[in-house]
Amino acid sequence: MTPLVIHKEYLEEFEEILEFLIKQSPTKTLMFLARYQGGDYEIIQGTLSLSNFIQRLKNKKILFNVCYIITND
Repeated sequence: MTPLVIHKEYLEEFEEILEFLIKQSPTKTLMFLARYQGGDYEIIQGTLSLSNFIQRLKNKKILFNVCYIITND
């Protein structure tokens, strides 16, 4: 499985977008899936806080073809 890598120059803006989307959600929840083309299935990861998701992203622990459920901190 391949980790999702966001270049440092875009990471701050990426975090701001995630925060904005969670705030706009009536349930304060976001589903995030980085998906390769093809493949017939995805894995669904349990709920993560936004700060936990960002930390995992920085540590290259967010994987393609895994759906993450992200909630407000």
